[in-house]
Amino acid sequence: IPAAFSSTSPPPFLQAPLTNLLCRLAGFLDYNGIQKPDWLHVWTDWRGVGHRGEWGFPETPHPDDSRGPCPALNAMASHGILPSDGRGITPQRLIWAVSRTFNLSPTLAWRMVTLVEPLYRNRGQFDLEDLCAHGLLEHDASLLRPDFNSKEQMEDPTAQTHPWKDLIEALEVKLNREDFCTALTSRRIQCSNQNGQYYLNIAGQFFSSAKCSLVVDLRPLLGGTETIHFVGHARLERKLAGIEHMPLHRWQPCNRHYFGLTVCENMLSTILMEMGTGLTDKTK
Repeated sequence: IPAAFSSTSPPPFLQAPLTNLLCRLAGFLDYNGIQKPDWLHVWTDWRGVGHRGEWGFPETPHPDDSRGPCPALNAMASHGILPSDGRGITPQRLIWAVSRTFNLSPTLAWRMVTLVEPLYRNRGQFDLEDLCAHGLLEHDASLLRPDFNSKEQMEDPTAQTHPWKDLIEALEVKLNREDFCTALTSRRIQCSNQNGQYYLNIAGQFFSSAKCSLVVDLRPLLGGTETIHFVGHARLERKLAGIEHMPLHRWQPCNRHYFGLTVCENMLSTILMEMGTGLTDKTK
């Protein structure tokens, strides 16, 4: 995770050559009183959240804050990387935030964001709760959320926006690829048997596998912990169960190279994940 930088304090050229040049361009425009485009503003301003694994303590969402079906995006809002209320998110800001937080290449982050393009096509922005639209980011047989047509969803209209303890408890703290394949297979069979409107096409299958291939250090990110946090000699006790947040110890993404996780690397991992996952008829 990069240290903080801005148009007046760019990162070292040898570490981030493109970002360094963009920051210098933004500084030149500022100096000459020329308004910067939105994409240039978001790509040249980073507060350093997560640098050296220091994420800060997450904020508890307010009742009227917007949250969606993606734990990673909800966690980013909890830490202020995305708007803490989860509203008014532009695609440029989302690409920038996802890329910086999880060390993904800009092309991979852009590819993931285009999956929800219908949500911001006319408005230019969206709220996290908009991601609950069935069949885009949200899909049946999710490991962490009930199906759209499930009994849980009918009883709780906000089912897609918060963690589900029983689904989290069904997963181990850390999972390898084989464990994820087994969990995906079991979940698809369960949902197809219980949901009369179950639908998961091949695109949804690969997307669910792609998400699993990116997951590390599971429970804090998924909202499954209750943590006691120490600051110096003061003991701050706050219940974090049900709040999706970054791990409070010194955590960083497992890939550390400067250019981030690439599309090709992610596609290979996704294909291997999906090839090992069974379908609803228990075949592979």
